[in-house]
Amino acid sequence: MKKYTLFTLAFVLTILAIQTTQGAIYQTIGRVKADSIIHANIGDTNFVIIDVRTPYEYNGGHIKCAININYYASNFGTDIDKLDKNKTYLIYCATGSRSAVTLIQMQNKSFQEVYNLSGGINKWTPYGYPVYGNAVKYHYEDINLYMADTLITANVANKDFVIIDLRSPGEYAVAHIKDAVNIDYKSKSFTTTIGNLDSSKTYLIYCADGTYSDTTLILMYDLDFWTVYNMYEGFNQWALSGYPVDSMGVGIAEVYNKDIDYTIYPNPSTGLFNLEISNNDKEALELEIINAEGQIVFNKQVNNSVIERIDLGNHPKGLYFIKIIGEGSVCIEKLIIQ
Repeated sequence: MKKYTLFTLAFVLTILAIQTTQGAIYQTIGRVKADSIIHANIGDTNFVIIDVRTPYEYNGGHIKCAININYYASNFGTDIDKLDKNKTYLIYCATGSRSAVTLIQMQNKSFQEVYNLSGGINKWTPYGYPVYGNAVKYHYEDINLYMADTLITANVANKDFVIIDLRSPGEYAVAHIKDAVNIDYKSKSFTTTIGNLDSSKTYLIYCADGTYSDTTLILMYDLDFWTVYNMYEGFNQWALSGYPVDSMGVGIAEVYNKDIDYTIYPNPSTGLFNLEISNNDKEALELEIINAEGQIVFNKQVNNSVIERIDLGNHPKGLYFIKIIGEGSVCIEKLIIQ
């Protein structure tokens, strides 16, 4: 929670962008301006770059000529006090959180000119700006459905690639991206669970519509995860666009069971559609229709050879799943109401 509070302060500071006090300069700047300031001050002893991350982070890769003053060290405030207040400083951390608080502290201590790198080194290295040391690659990115599908395909055999579904267990059970693990965003242990993950692995995160995954991306920034991709369009759009999903361990694209011959039409529909079942020798089948939240909205026993006309016109538009259950057979099909 401490780190999350730091991020909040960083965000507020970014919104404020520029603060001046009696001629002093305190600015939160982007990577382009930071790079420009660094080049303009090459060889100037009155210009100092400070990396306020831990020594481990610093050794993993830092901006050239940066000195390391660990924000979490007990003597951090004392080390800041020892600096020449008349020099010009560029400060940064991993995400902009710790450096944002440091900027406030340096302002309170009457430093004359301090710049804070917005987004930290995590917004520096992915764009090709140089780091020195045993460089650790930090990368955070919002990606669309096509990019997510390409990323998944490229990492099929990669044990260090993890897909996280942030929706509820019920939603996850209905359908999810293949091999995704479920970490419920609304669970009380969510932050702890995320914090216990291996930060050096590569993650693809998603929720229903991008809302929770966007917030989780910010959390993972603050927890210093190395590589995180956010599928910002969400799972609902993924499924509606025809990308493959799994349901209860069975791939939707491969769920057709020859023992149950069925047709759904029209699909998509406005909510009124036909389910035709034929060529089946079982006595009876159970029909369930499940919404994207995992709730059963329709349930009925049907004959083995029937045309069932179903009206879901009073239900919200979106993605549903039709589940046909027979003796030893289960078929699941996507249904779209628009």
